Amino acid sequence: MLAIIDYKIGNFGSLVNAFDCLNTSLKIVSQPIKIHEYGGIILPGVGAFDTAMHSLHNTGFAEEIKKFAASGKPILGICLGLQIMCNGSDEGSEKGLGLIDAHITSLSSMGCKGKIPHVGFNEITASSGQKNFMSTSAAKDFYFVHSFALGKINSNNQNVYCSWTEYEGAKFISAFQVNNIYATQFHPEKSGEAGIKLISEFISCSKNV
Repeated sequence: MLAIIDYKIGNFGSLVNAFDCLNTSLKIVSQPIKIHEYGGIILPGVGAFDTAMHSLHNTGFAEEIKKFAASGKPILGICLGLQIMCNGSDEGSEKGLGLIDAHITSLSSMGCKGKIPHVGFNEITASSGQKNFMSTSAAKDFYFVHSFALGKINSNNQNVYCSWTEYEGAKFISAFQVNNIYATQFHPEKSGEAGIKLISEFISCSKNV
C-alpha cells in the first residue's frame, strides 16, 4: 500500500481521485509513526518552502522521510514536494530534506521573461535511454503552478533521469528520477490522461522494489 504524507500543506482531493482511478490502495498518513511499513510514499505540497519545512519538523515527518528514502523504497514528490527534497531554496532560509544534492532557484533568476508564477499546461521533454518513469511522457503537456524550480542536480550517479520544460526564456527540470527518488514540478493529478499515465508508471516502479 502507498501513503500520502499529510504534513498540513496542500489539498489531496484530486491526488486521491487519481490513485482511485488506477484502483490503487492509498492511505493519508498524518503521523510519522510506522511510515516504514508502506511500500511507497507520496510527498505533495503547495505553498512556501520554509512553511513546508517547519511543518515537516513540527509533525516529526522530516527524519522519518529521510530514513524511508535511505531504505530504498520509492518516494514521489509533487510540486513543493519536489523542492523540499533538495538541500534548500532561494525562496527561504530553511534547509531542505537533502534527499538529492540540488538547490531550488527562482524562475526569474533562470532568465524567465514571462509572467510569474508559471501557471498552466506546458510540454516536457523526457530523458531518453534506459526506461524510467518519465519514458512515456515525452512531448506531453502537464499542469504547472510555481515560481521556483530546479535547474540542475549535482550527481555523477548513472541512474539520474530528468525531463525538462522551457517557459518564457527559462529552462528547468520538470521531473526527475534518482534511484528510488521520484519527483515532478508539475501536478500529474491535474494533468488529465498524461498525468494518470505518469502516476501509473510510479505505481509500477513501486511494485518492483
